[in-house]
Amino acid sequence: KPPKVLKASGTVAAYEAGKMIKVKGAKDKEWTFDIAADAKIKGEVKEGAKVTVTYKKDGDKMVATAITVAEKKPKKEKPAEAPKK
Repeated sequence: KPPKVLKASGTVAAYEAGKMIKVKGAKDKEWTFDIAADAKIKGEVKEGAKVTVTYKKDGDKMVATAITVAEKKPKKEKPAEAPKK
C-alpha cells in the first residue's frame, strides 16, 4: 500500500539544498525533513521563506517529496504576534 502523503507548513529555519530542510510551524513546532533525491521544489527555498512541505514517513525519518514556497510577498515584515502569557 502506498505511503500516506503528509503535509507540513511553516517557515524555513534551516535549509541544505538536496539534503535537508528544517521547518518551524505554529506553536514553536519544528520538523526536520530529509529531502528526497527526486523532490519537486517550487520557488526559492531559503531561511525565513514560508513553505509547504509534502512528505512521507520512512521508518523514523520524514522524507520531503515536494517543497512549495508560498508566493505571496507580505507587505509588512511580520504580523504582530499576540504577546505570550
